[in-house]
Amino acid sequence: MRLILVIIIYFIPFSARAEWILFYKDKETIAQWFVDPGTKKKNQLPRVWTLIDHGKVVSTGSELIYSTASLVEADCDEGKVRTLSSSHFSGPHGTGSISKGLLAPGQWIYPLPGSLQLKIFEYLCLNKF
Repeated sequence: MRLILVIIIYFIPFSARAEWILFYKDKETIAQWFVDPGTKKKNQLPRVWTLIDHGKVVSTGSELIYSTASLVEADCDEGKVRTLSSSHFSGPHGTGSISKGLLAPGQWIYPLPGSLQLKIFEYLCLNKF
């Protein structure tokens, strides 16, 4: 029974399983960032799923993508963030075919003032939105 449930969930589009709300819109490009507040975990290292909708197809050098979903984690005591995993999609808002992204946790970074990483840190650690 569990296997059937896992298979069903796997085939439901990623975007259909989330309740994405607009988090940030870049004024110079058409890119938009979304968060799924239902995935925000409040533990020692809080984390949340984010979605970047580029608004057009962009090249990463090895592939063409339209959107990227990432699981981001914050260390509130140290003031840093990192991406735990991410997947690239060929369609908008996490739709279309999935291509590989980041499969292992990235390095910790200290967010620059005014950066998107700082906004995510503030959302996770200071409850600013």
